[in-house]
Amino acid sequence: MTLTIVCDRALESSELPDPVRAVLPGNGVILAEVTEELEPGDTVWTLLQRVCKEQGVALEASWTPAYQTAYIQGIGQLYEFDCGQGSGWVYSVNGTVPGVGCSGCTLSAGDAVRWMYTCDYGNDVGG
Repeated sequence: MTLTIVCDRALESSELPDPVRAVLPGNGVILAEVTEELEPGDTVWTLLQRVCKEQGVALEASWTPAYQTAYIQGIGQLYEFDCGQGSGWVYSVNGTVPGVGCSGCTLSAGDAVRWMYTCDYGNDVGG
C-alpha cells in the first residue's frame, strides 16, 4: 500500500500564515507515495501513525469519542484552521473519500491512501 501527504491547497491560500508557509515544502508534497507493508488490521489511522513516525513527520491528533475515531489536527506543522474556518486534513483511499473516520477505515493490500489539506471543507481537493 502507499501513503501520500500533500498540502498544495494550503500553499495557494492567502490565509496561510507566513511562519507556517516557511516550514512547508515548496512543492506542496509532505510525503510522496511512501510504500508500506500492510499489517493485519491496519486502518488509515494506524498507517498514518506508523509512516509519520518512520519518516519523521510531525503528527498531532486527538480521539473523538462521539465518532469513535482519531481526528487529525496537524501533519508536518500544518494544522486545522491555518487557512481559515473550512481548512483541515481529509483523506482518500483509492481516489474515494470514505464516509468514515480514519480509525474506522480498514485497509487492503494495494490500497493507495492520500492525505490532503483542504481550505474549503474538502470541496477543493480530489481523491
